[in-house]
Amino acid sequence: MFYRLAQLMPVFAGLLLAAGPAGAADNGDVGTGKLVYQRYCMSCHGAQGNGQGEAAEYMSTKPRDYRQGTYKWRSDRAQRPVSRR
Repeated sequence: MFYRLAQLMPVFAGLLLAAGPAGAADNGDVGTGKLVYQRYCMSCHGAQGNGQGEAAEYMSTKPRDYRQGTYKWRSDRAQRPVSRR
């Protein structure tokens, strides 16, 4: 059961990223963003965003540690990198 769930997690994550968090980002509503994270992200990325959530051990690709800030940000639809001054 856990193995199958781990296989399907990337599919669910992709669907959620495509549709879910846009409402919170458009409105800038921190409360809604927190609820979205708790519902869709925390099980893999953990409460602290360290990639050590409950489901992380069952995933073949480990969740990103958001605390490090080493992932790439894109600023617009043209996918240009954000300047990090």
